Amino acid sequence: MSNFINEIKKNRALGFALVSSIVVILAILVLTFEPFAEIPFVYNQF
Repeated sequence: MSNFINEIKKNRALGFALVSSIVVILAILVLTFEPFAEIPFVYNQF
């Protein structure tokens, strides 16, 4: 595990890809479990 973390610290592109994929997954989970009325910018488009 520590070897994996050191690789990410050395390789900026790998770290950026990992962080951006985690952000995308979290955004999908939020949109899945939040009702539309509680997300104003989505609710106003319909």
